[in-house]
Amino acid sequence: MTNLRIPAGEMQWDAVSTALNEDGSLEIRAENAVVTAAVTVPETGTYRIRLRYIVRESAMRRTGLALTVNGKTPVDGADALTLDRPWVPDGEITTDERGNQILPDRKEQCAETEMVLSDPQGRYNEPLAFPLTAGENTLAFCFKNANVALVSVEIFNDEAVPDYAQLSDYYSQQGYRDAEGEVKLVEAEDFIIASDSTIMADFDKSDANTSPNDPALLYYNILPGARFQSVGQWVKWHLTVPQDGLYAISIRAKQDTKSGFVSTRRLRVDGQALCKETEAISFPSSSGWYRQAITANGETCRFYFEAGKTYVLSLEVIPGSLDGVLSRLEDLVYSLNSLYRSVVMVAGTDQDKYRDYKLAQQIPQYRETVTSLRKELESVLEQMLEQNGGESGSELTSIRSLITRLQQIEKDPDSLARTLSSFKSDVQTLSSWITEAKVQPVDLDYIAVHAPGAELPSVRAGFFRRISFEIQRLIASYAEDYGTVGDVYGKDDSISVWLSGGRDQLDVLKKLIDNDFSKNEKINVNLSLVSTNVREAVLANKAPDVAVFLAGDEPVNLAIRHAVTDLSQFPDFDDVIGRFRKDATASLRYDGGCYGLPLTEIYPMMFVRTDILEELGLEAPDTWEEMYTVAAVLQRKNMEIGIPSNIGMYATLLYQNGGSFFTEDLRQTRFDSEEAVDAFVTWTNFFSRYGFPLSFDFYNRFRSGEMPIGIAAYTTYTMLESAAPEINGRWEMLPVPATVRKDGTVSRAVSISNATGATTSPGLEQNMAVGVIFATSKQQEKAWRFLNWFTEADTQVEYGNAVEAVMGPTARYATANVEAFSRLPWDTVQREELLKQWEQVVLIPEVPGNYYVTRELNNAFRKVIYDYDNAVDTLNRYNVRINKELFRKRQQLDRKK
Repeated sequence: MTNLRIPAGEMQWDAVSTALNEDGSLEIRAENAVVTAAVTVPETGTYRIRLRYIVRESAMRRTGLALTVNGKTPVDGADALTLDRPWVPDGEITTDERGNQILPDRKEQCAETEMVLSDPQGRYNEPLAFPLTAGENTLAFCFKNANVALVSVEIFNDEAVPDYAQLSDYYSQQGYRDAEGEVKLVEAEDFIIASDSTIMADFDKSDANTSPNDPALLYYNILPGARFQSVGQWVKWHLTVPQDGLYAISIRAKQDTKSGFVSTRRLRVDGQALCKETEAISFPSSSGWYRQAITANGETCRFYFEAGKTYVLSLEVIPGSLDGVLSRLEDLVYSLNSLYRSVVMVAGTDQDKYRDYKLAQQIPQYRETVTSLRKELESVLEQMLEQNGGESGSELTSIRSLITRLQQIEKDPDSLARTLSSFKSDVQTLSSWITEAKVQPVDLDYIAVHAPGAELPSVRAGFFRRISFEIQRLIASYAEDYGTVGDVYGKDDSISVWLSGGRDQLDVLKKLIDNDFSKNEKINVNLSLVSTNVREAVLANKAPDVAVFLAGDEPVNLAIRHAVTDLSQFPDFDDVIGRFRKDATASLRYDGGCYGLPLTEIYPMMFVRTDILEELGLEAPDTWEEMYTVAAVLQRKNMEIGIPSNIGMYATLLYQNGGSFFTEDLRQTRFDSEEAVDAFVTWTNFFSRYGFPLSFDFYNRFRSGEMPIGIAAYTTYTMLESAAPEINGRWEMLPVPATVRKDGTVSRAVSISNATGATTSPGLEQNMAVGVIFATSKQQEKAWRFLNWFTEADTQVEYGNAVEAVMGPTARYATANVEAFSRLPWDTVQREELLKQWEQVVLIPEVPGNYYVTRELNNAFRKVIYDYDNAVDTLNRYNVRINKELFRKRQQLDRKK
């Protein structure tokens, strides 16, 4: 049994990026710092690696790490490891003045911690096993974030875990006896530490016996599966028992979100395995609460605990019966998509069923590839059936379908061309299932550590208690305002703020307000979640003092009706707008005033499948001319490029050409300029001449490889990173292609308009959210101080991190504050690319009548695309109509003044 420990002080490091602390730890001071350790092992084999480190406070959720052994990446995933950054509750659960519970904030545990290096994709039950050769090995650790201090590295082998029969024999030899009559309930929501900031308690009123509970008030009484469901996440609780003895362990749980799916958890005590049976506890799906006991061969397992000793119980999400299967399936999905692309290159996506494509002759190793994939799928199917005890679930349907399809292809190679669409659907289904399989939700109420045979609380409420509870809930629903959180203050000593968003964002903002704004500014805030259109509230004279996260075209639309306040009148306005890009308020200004502050701003980026381009000998296009060259090659291979057909794409081309939407006085459009005409011709040519698709599912087509290049909102990055594991490391995000102007200058300007002219939006639907103050507010100064506070960098960072902590990385906040953006958890490379593009984002001014601009531009676009009208004549004709409507709208407003 090997167990080696290498203190940080005995390793090698670069003095510029790393420094030795007085306590012997190595402070990682720069990104991509490398620390090297020489390790001598007695024999060739596989070993686990444990890192001990001190967490430093950081905006990053986890520390990225890449490991090489003797200069090579030793196992799949070793180049994308992450270190846990544990989180603890920052205080106790409190209550507001109405009696509803309020969760405390969570904070990183900036202390020494340890972690055994595990698969970053969550595909295995056990940590990664690293191959080392007998003698000296060189381990190089590259830290991608400078937010830890390394204490030591340990190399070890696992100890054998006994099964329960062996553990029971040992207990008998020790003379341990059953505890008598004791029941200790460890409430799941009262955990002491968790692996992620996303793990937090929630409330459940589906059963009156969930503890604690109240029909009217909000009590946090469960650890929800929606927060604790990703493989690798863990939670810990303290446990003490009143007497020595053997105790059974039962868990009250509910898994009603994934029918037919079994979620799995690993239970450990003080970090040690109890027996094999506790290493994988299964929680089957059920429509209601049930109690899951730990058993072995039908016998209730009993474990020894000492009286008065504080133990640490932990539960960890593991793949369970899918151990090792997910890795094989991800490789299969990538290979199946490669097969799909090879057929698309020959036959296209719209095949002629009467044509013989001779795929076996056209595609190298076609038959061998099909047979290899079929055999691998059959092997995976056999493994899954064996691990499931022979039970066949719905998850096997797509695998069986693909096996049948591949068998048919082996007999008739051209059949894949005729059934390519359904083949792609099967692959997408399998890919989606892999992502879902890594998500293993199960709601937890409590962990009961109890004497065998002791009486436990009823699992579900009885009929009469359930009826009584539901009636009380119904009555309470008429009295309680669940759209308002926290304390409620009188109108005279507070301001009212409306938030357009979700409940999670509401909770996060309320905590920020209470702990920072109200505490320091001495201003009380009534915060409410609203789904109604604010224009309706204005018409009903029910507008709040402040509204946040309104659509970007609302401020000018409301300003026209004198419904919102001109923020430029406040003395520190110039200082406040200095937090944003220079052009950030262009669409919020009207008639000399500024009627809102930007909160979020989402702009497009170019996404590229680097593996496919490399396969074809291509590079990512930097200009539109290069894009045409790449498009020609891809289209010859029957692949496509995704270019948005919305008006934002036209505006992007227009601004890159040096043009603009309106004249300087904003009274007329400039669509009759040479730049505007050239941009319109280019825009329509994308679809009429080059054949780019008008509509497409970019996410799925990018995953499959049909669309190796596309332009989409930069927030697509976190979705692809989280939900498309099979293409990790095979794609990148870059700025959009540039236009080389006639004078030789290069412009990469982009518009963030999502307008299509097909909605009832009053403006250009620019992809930004804003905050406004309503003109009817009697608390103008207090309302301004709130907006001022909320747009500060520190507040935006704290809000963004808290939202991501609750909702996960796919909800990463797209702040408009430049300093705050730089402090959000983007890695260095992506942050630089995003900032490079953000510098050239151009906002289109909002003017009265913009709804007609978008409508008629869309009509002109459709005339060219569908009716084959001349692009230049069509734009000129519709431009006249647009300017007539803008003139009419100005006259209408002038009469109302």
